[in-house]
Amino acid sequence: MKSIVNDQRMQNRVIGLVNDSSCPVTVGFVAFNLRVHYLTAKTLLLTLMAEGKIEGERTTRSWIFRKKNDVESSHAQVATACPDGQKGANAPYGSENGEAKSSERIIEDEQSKREAEGKGSNPGR
Repeated sequence: MKSIVNDQRMQNRVIGLVNDSSCPVTVGFVAFNLRVHYLTAKTLLLTLMAEGKIEGERTTRSWIFRKKNDVESSHAQVATACPDGQKGANAPYGSENGEAKSSERIIEDEQSKREAEGKGSNPGR
């Protein structure tokens, strides 16, 4: 029996799917579009990542994969949700324009909103 993971045509389909997406893709997305089991898709993606054909990143919830980009490092891409300005699944918390906000900045923004509404930072005291 021939392994799907080692099949060159299947690997090319995965690379094509990842390259055609404007946002990073998940294992579930690849499994659904290729009509394969989740674990098969994960093995294919991790194999391609290990071979250096695509980039992958472990998030707190699962893996995400994107096309190989030699010019920019993957660390610079983490701060942006999607290249097209869409809100992706890995959009940084508090980001409105694709730039991540620090937790201090988020707290300051919330406090200034409350003060502007006349509630102050410590309502009820």
